[in-house]
Amino acid sequence: TRVLAVRGGTGHVQVSKAFKITGSEDRGPTAVGLKLRTERIAGNGICLGIGGSQLTLRYNLVPPVPDFRLQLIMKYEVEGRAEKSSEPLSADWRKLEIPESQGDDNVLLVAMGKESLIRPQVDAYQAAGARVRLVMPHPIALYHAYRQPHKTAPRETVLLADLGGRESHIALVA
Repeated sequence: TRVLAVRGGTGHVQVSKAFKITGSEDRGPTAVGLKLRTERIAGNGICLGIGGSQLTLRYNLVPPVPDFRLQLIMKYEVEGRAEKSSEPLSADWRKLEIPESQGDDNVLLVAMGKESLIRPQVDAYQAAGARVRLVMPHPIALYHAYRQPHKTAPRETVLLADLGGRESHIALVA
């Protein structure tokens, strides 16, 4: 389990502490909550990263429409997926600004996860004294860890990789 404590605001984020809970130690929410307290890190706004076995990331192409209509389209998209899966979903989406994209369609990145897989983790962290502010897919967290403090040169392409024992995340940032 990797933990980063960050400070800052929009456009400026700084890592104030970083640690890993490894080996035979309990690596669950209780261990994280205890470590946060011993390191004197406030656990009142955790961003919980979740892996690929608990969610689906996909791209959607949607014709250009006003923002209010785009929100309705995505609402119905998520409701349709929840109906097909026969259980509630947690979902969010973001319109990507891709200057090199072909055509006029909006490119949307959509993340969806079954509540039955996500809710127990959130509840366990809450019970350990850590308030989960948001849940974020690991690959998106990798991208944000790079983009927040670092500005790339124009036309620079960067490979980001987080290689782990159970899953790996690779992002190409152009």
